[in-house]
Amino acid sequence: MDNQHTPIVHLTIVHSRYDVRVFTKECSSLANEMAPVTLIVNDGKGDESKNGVIIRDLNFPRVRRFLNPFVTFFPAFKIIRKIHPVIVHFHDPELIPLGCLLALFGYRIIYDVHENVPEQILTKHWLPVWLRRPLSLCATAIEWLTRFFGFRYVIVLPSQTLRFPEQRCTLVQNYPILQLFKPAPSLDAVKEKGSYFIYTGAITEIRAIREIIAAFKLTPPKFPSFLLAGTFEHESLKKEITSTSTWETKVNYIGQVPQEKIARLVPHALAGLQVILPLPNHLRSNPNKLFEYMACGIPVIASNFPCYRAIIDENSCGLLVDPTDPRAIAKALHWIVDHPQEARSMGHNGCQAAKMKYNWDIESRKLIELYRQLLKREPK
Repeated sequence: MDNQHTPIVHLTIVHSRYDVRVFTKECSSLANEMAPVTLIVNDGKGDESKNGVIIRDLNFPRVRRFLNPFVTFFPAFKIIRKIHPVIVHFHDPELIPLGCLLALFGYRIIYDVHENVPEQILTKHWLPVWLRRPLSLCATAIEWLTRFFGFRYVIVLPSQTLRFPEQRCTLVQNYPILQLFKPAPSLDAVKEKGSYFIYTGAITEIRAIREIIAAFKLTPPKFPSFLLAGTFEHESLKKEITSTSTWETKVNYIGQVPQEKIARLVPHALAGLQVILPLPNHLRSNPNKLFEYMACGIPVIASNFPCYRAIIDENSCGLLVDPTDPRAIAKALHWIVDHPQEARSMGHNGCQAAKMKYNWDIESRKLIELYRQLLKREPK
């Protein structure tokens, strides 16, 4: 594929080419509403065009994540120089040095801040404990330096303005695309199909997979099953969880499935689980899965964090539990089964809230407005 000029380039060396936020939401919306978009990835799957987005593959061998920025730095720089866009929008903190260099060449740079990286580093189990604090401080310093290169920031949480110049931040929250989801049918229809609770996403220790499995162990034999979709963080965790008796009797594991299939499965669930452990990076999170469950019209069982409480209490759309207590989780599961009409009302309330305020149609307008401002004049 030729290095076709497009005014907008998105770049990631970590996310998949069809990442929901990067490709499905941002790139596709911009290509549809604004101008041609090129998405640069590094996954070895080749070049293609989809949804009006030109996907360019750096096609370099995948290495350990900390080496990726060094391996892909100059190939990505070379392609961007040939495409010669007005805006370069990158999605990985590892790409900050490349963003700084591109800023010196006159490109308008947007850093899409998906996570609180300094806090996230503090909970990385694969990092030696003694190294986490120094690396966290380094990440803070590197992000702080970006303000001197004229970066604009797309953030997912209001609290992220504390880390970046507020006047250069645009809040674009990770709300669902409503066209991909349909509200749940009546609970009677659900029961005819066979009832289940659902969790979709990464299966990790910090997302309370142990506590959830322990909660289902406390339920009676004919209790609704647990539909689990996603990939395990590491093989040892998978071996531990799948060797339990609860796994054999209560869990229906379907692995990693496309978002389109998730959107068909979620509306038929009794409730969606968003139970994660109280780590610093989680206490101020706004997980997209919570809003996807709401958009599908099912009640949510979520951790009792203040940020979740504000959403669930305001909209009366679910139950809050202590994520460290399997008995509390089990009690919430039982409540959903024992109170079908109230659960249905919760699902309806969540669906209405998603239609009114928690959806990508609203958030995409903010992104498009930012691009309109940046495209008003060409870079130097």
